[in-house]
Amino acid sequence: MPRYADFLSEAYQSHLQSRLAPVPGVPGMLLRGEPRGLELGGALRFLAELSRRLEGRLGEILKRRAKDRAFVDERTRACHAWNRAHGVGVKDPAYRTVIGLEDSEGRVVVGPLRPDYARSGGANVAPIPAYLQGPHVTLFGPPDSARMAVNAMNAWHRKLKGEPPVVETLLAEVSHPPRWGADDEDSKTPLHGALVDAGVNLSACFERTLETADAATGKVYRLAADHLSQPIKRFPGLALPSPFLFLDGRPVPLHLYDFALHLFHHWSDPAALAFYVPKLENEEEARYVHDMVEEAEALVAGAHPSYVKGSVRLLVVLENPRAILRTHEIMDALYPYFAGASLGWHDYLGSTARLFREDGDYRIPVKADPEIVIKYIHA
Repeated sequence: MPRYADFLSEAYQSHLQSRLAPVPGVPGMLLRGEPRGLELGGALRFLAELSRRLEGRLGEILKRRAKDRAFVDERTRACHAWNRAHGVGVKDPAYRTVIGLEDSEGRVVVGPLRPDYARSGGANVAPIPAYLQGPHVTLFGPPDSARMAVNAMNAWHRKLKGEPPVVETLLAEVSHPPRWGADDEDSKTPLHGALVDAGVNLSACFERTLETADAATGKVYRLAADHLSQPIKRFPGLALPSPFLFLDGRPVPLHLYDFALHLFHHWSDPAALAFYVPKLENEEEARYVHDMVEEAEALVAGAHPSYVKGSVRLLVVLENPRAILRTHEIMDALYPYFAGASLGWHDYLGSTARLFREDGDYRIPVKADPEIVIKYIHA
């Protein structure tokens, strides 16, 4: 993956490989330390097979993303120069941007492909499984801490100091569970130990066995008997490499590591097979994710004939302006796995600023209040 050199230089990749050890039974795979947690039981062989099947497709997707960004920057500079030369301001309908422009291959890089979608809609969405139905009120947080995982699972039972009694009355009338975005992406630095712990803790949540004690106070944290949250794993974005696991001389994609190990161990529990998909930019990237799931399900079905293909369901986090303008196409590309979407406003602001960074007239709102997220959660 040439794009992975943006995160791990070629020299650093060589240094990392010199400190890794071969994985027994998986030719070509090197790992930092011994396999542990969800890496055991043949999961790394499953991951290696899936990685090799997808390597070429992922490489093309990441190269395309880089080319698109170069195109956006070039055209945005040209549009900005034209706007300034002609005295056209941002409130003028004649103001030029990259939205709707085609590259040399005739692709609209930023903007809707088919404006009639608003009227006609896209393809049908496959029936939503019962465990994903109802309103989603979701807390995101990493599962690498057992205590954090217990608290996230027990969110329905937690009460704020001075909480109005009406909250308890409202909760008594709610039939749907709270959701927990078990986050291995934005909430976590992608370190090996943290990802191993996250996999183990999340597995114990699905198995209803998670329990931990505070060494300092002796307080025991265990899962409640009822009203537990519904965990939904969010795996890392497509562009991130693993610094602790290599295959055939290259870093294993971090999203494949997280997705494949979880699917390998939880294939028999449909309620564990919902995933949040972050950082998609268009339907081409969504098609890659579709292929990833399809290939993974084929491998699972080959080993377990009772597995029902289509059990994996995906919730897309729309956090990029390119994706916002291709929502219907992304939904279609992910069929039959697409199950819903949510909005990510922090990353949306950041990715929009990246999109228009060559436009001297673009301004981004300043996030002056660092407590804004906590305030919104409390509200």
